[in-house]
Amino acid sequence: MGRFRDRMDDDLRIRGYSANTRASYLRCVRHFVRHFMRPPDQLTPEHIRQYQLYLTRDRRVFWAYFNQIVCALRFFYRQVLRAKPTLAPSDGGRPAPGPCHRDIICH
Repeated sequence: MGRFRDRMDDDLRIRGYSANTRASYLRCVRHFVRHFMRPPDQLTPEHIRQYQLYLTRDRRVFWAYFNQIVCALRFFYRQVLRAKPTLAPSDGGRPAPGPCHRDIICH
């Protein structure tokens, strides 16, 4: 993943991400690539979907970690590869807040 890793780290630095976030995002993408044993530019949105299912069904990761992986993959594909993959929403499937009523003050 050499050149992609360097490019991603540079893009994260340019955007002001902290050292811990950069390390975490790079680790998430590295694990994703290792899971399929293929170069990242050859992995399709279907691979992303399979990986998300693997994380939720087989590994049963916590929502926060799943969300971190989704954000890392989204950054990698959008900023580094300049692609627009379809990723699961990073809200973890939590229900959206209901509509505000006139009687309730919404902040």
